Amino acid sequence: MLNRIKHSVSDFFTEGKALEAPGLDYSVPPSFAANLPWIEISDQGLAQLEDGRSMGLFFDVTPLVTEDKTQMQLDRVVQAVTSILCSPDIVDDEHAFVVQLFARDVESGGEKIESLWERAKVKDAFTRAVLDADKRHAELIGRAQGIFSVGGRAWRGRERQVRLAVYRWMPESASPSELKANLNQLKRIRRAFLEPSSFYSQGVAVTPSSGKRIHDWLSPFFNPSGIAGETLKYRAPRSFIDQDFSERLLRSGIRSDVENGLWWFEGDKAIGTRVMELDTWGNEHFLAGALFGEVGEETLDGEKPTRPHYALFDELPSGTMMAMTLLPQTKAQARARLTRVREAAVGEEPALEAIREDCDDFNVLLEKRPLWRGQMAFYVQGENIDEIDARTQSLRSIFNSRNLSIRFIKNADQESPLDSYLRWLPMNYHPESDDKLWYCGWVWLEDMLRLSPLFGRATGTGSDLFHYYNRGGELFGFDPLSDYSSNAHLNLFGPSGSGKSATLVGQCLRLMARHRPRLFIIEAGNSFGLFGQFCERYGLSVNRIQVNAHSQGLMAPFADAKHLVGQAVPHVSDDGALDIERLNDNDSPEDDARDILGELEIMARLMITGGEQREMDDYRRADSSMVRDAIKLAAERCHQDQVQVRPSHLKQALLTFSQDPDRPEARRERARLMGEALAFFCEGLEGQIFDQEAQHWPEADVTIIDLGLYAKNGYEAQMAAAYISLINRINGIAERDQHSGRDIVTLTDEGHLIASNELLAPYAVKIVKMWRKLRAWFWLATQDLADFPAIARKMLNNAEWWVMLNMPEDELTNLSAFKKLSEPEKNLIRSMKSEKHKYKEGVVTGQDGKLMQRFTVVPPALYLALGETDGDSKARRADIMKAHGISELDAALMKAEEIEQARLNYRGEGQDALC
Repeated sequence: MLNRIKHSVSDFFTEGKALEAPGLDYSVPPSFAANLPWIEISDQGLAQLEDGRSMGLFFDVTPLVTEDKTQMQLDRVVQAVTSILCSPDIVDDEHAFVVQLFARDVESGGEKIESLWERAKVKDAFTRAVLDADKRHAELIGRAQGIFSVGGRAWRGRERQVRLAVYRWMPESASPSELKANLNQLKRIRRAFLEPSSFYSQGVAVTPSSGKRIHDWLSPFFNPSGIAGETLKYRAPRSFIDQDFSERLLRSGIRSDVENGLWWFEGDKAIGTRVMELDTWGNEHFLAGALFGEVGEETLDGEKPTRPHYALFDELPSGTMMAMTLLPQTKAQARARLTRVREAAVGEEPALEAIREDCDDFNVLLEKRPLWRGQMAFYVQGENIDEIDARTQSLRSIFNSRNLSIRFIKNADQESPLDSYLRWLPMNYHPESDDKLWYCGWVWLEDMLRLSPLFGRATGTGSDLFHYYNRGGELFGFDPLSDYSSNAHLNLFGPSGSGKSATLVGQCLRLMARHRPRLFIIEAGNSFGLFGQFCERYGLSVNRIQVNAHSQGLMAPFADAKHLVGQAVPHVSDDGALDIERLNDNDSPEDDARDILGELEIMARLMITGGEQREMDDYRRADSSMVRDAIKLAAERCHQDQVQVRPSHLKQALLTFSQDPDRPEARRERARLMGEALAFFCEGLEGQIFDQEAQHWPEADVTIIDLGLYAKNGYEAQMAAAYISLINRINGIAERDQHSGRDIVTLTDEGHLIASNELLAPYAVKIVKMWRKLRAWFWLATQDLADFPAIARKMLNNAEWWVMLNMPEDELTNLSAFKKLSEPEKNLIRSMKSEKHKYKEGVVTGQDGKLMQRFTVVPPALYLALGETDGDSKARRADIMKAHGISELDAALMKAEEIEQARLNYRGEGQDALC
């Protein structure tokens, strides 16, 4: 236009040219936005449509998880949703509401990671370093080629957006009272959808959407290539003339291509869009979740189904959007249609006889199955005609696979394909203009629901502490510190090769970046050494404690005896109560009182018996009474002397009893033997560690305790005593800081080493039961459940959260001894897969059993480099250190850069990145 004005003005001042110049064209081309129906959408998803009378509702949908469901369970969901949609408020004789479902995958890059910065408890260099690594990782995964392939398909990050729309076009003759009644009816529909007994009870989360969310969903669809310097994010109206929601959606130049049946959206580059419409299908029955779920056929003998590794929708070309439109029909309307079809099938030809028989059969089915009108359309995008044609053919082939036999109208046979593009947009189908059934044919509602995006994969709780993925590449998140029902205690099980170390390091990094708790790590083997160095590098305070021959005053096993001064000493009433299996009989999560004396007796019993089974079997009720009296006596004496109670004080109290003439000879001898047994922890290395005034632990964000020497064979009693002492010290800090608002997380790695002593689990149960009230959380990780004694069942079941990584059948058998699992839950655990240098899988259970879902672990390069503990990785770090003259941490960070670069260089199948 500007060039034309320029030439016209130039011609005006050129002699003889003015009369030759063509007149300026002031006509305005038709507005694409004028074909869109939305004027405004409220914060509660209520849409006002372009005629000023009609209205609709938008909902966000989190689909039902299919990975752990049988077809029988999914069919029940289909039946329940059918009942919900067939409510009288939706199925109206005169003006039925239209129901639409949409699904589209969009690239999932680093935007969500960046938003974590705003929610981080502490915003500092450490948080920034962790989130930057996460963001780079998300951006690599979000590329079209991802960072590796699975089964010949690129595995990439994506977000599957599912929306539900309900609307009704009101006639021009509608009175104000009718318009008000329509609004009230919409409100009833919204209330019905949001009732806990509605979609939610079936595992489908339906929530009101908003203008912002609908804008941010549709804007990338209408502006597929973006526009340099412009944001596609929602903005509020700026003036009175800026009120039209549809106008605000559009940034791209838009042109129609009648010849090819395309709309071209011209942003940074032109992207064409074609709509493909359902023609028919040759299948009599679909699996529920056939398009969007991981579902498979089940055999008659009850054998578990063979499920594909992917959902069919995963295979569709990038940018494809599905639009399913459903027009409710009453039984009377359906029967009238069947009657017309049957009456028109006059003749003796076999085909006509078959039509009449089908009509009779359908009439019978109508008693139980709603017959509606519907259409399923797919929007396919591409940069040029050839790409769009190739993607169109790919979509046709995909929908003819897996016995679906779904066929689409040929492009050459489409009536007005440009109009069809507009017709299946949200709330843009007008039933009153389709009385000839040209666009919405007759369909069984249940068949359409089985193909709908109401089915999908697990995405966790929606929280963002731990970010994993599902098999489709959608983010999978959960946060034990925020999402718990009972507590945030956690067990993590991962056999060798399951990625346990990298997973744990990643959890600790995100935990500190997001919540900044006080973190205590009890380990064996320096697996968290690099993690500690990284924390220090970026400003966190780190305290390292190692048990070795030079250790002094590390433990304070009887420090809490000071609380017994002036208290009465309860005694055990019968020998049976001393059985290890019954030590927690009186413990319950609701009990506010801490059993300090019971805890200290367990410690003393451990030191006296050394954890040996024969010695523990000899421990009787009389021994218990004497040990309890000795603990109380030691506490009284130390209180007077103003010193901390140590094992030697308890030993001295027992030796005092051994010389008490008022005690029977047998009891004096028993006191002497128990006192002498305690001498083991009062002399030599054990005396240095356990029988000294406990050293003060400096205030630190992270405390890493390496059990070192005691992790070796032959030190089981010392290991258990040390562990109990450490937990006791951490408990003291938790009690001291319980009103600070800061969580405490105690992570024990290689938990099978510390659980080998049968007295340890009852102690852990006694002390950890109080931690929920102190905002202290007990996390336990192990690679070997076989070493856990049966008594550990209650300790493990204290935890609400269980994470299982690539668990083989024998470990699943061991797990079943501690946690009750149904057969579908076992099958979900069995379904976990892994591929070297690509991904691992896990299953998480939490929220008191309401959550049990599978996820895929693809760690950022930083997590991998800091969590590598195998010999080859250590040798590689040593080589880098030697070659560059750098520290071990810098060598690990250099390795992380190598991994990131390999992932960045990955271009697709046949050239997998180093993961």
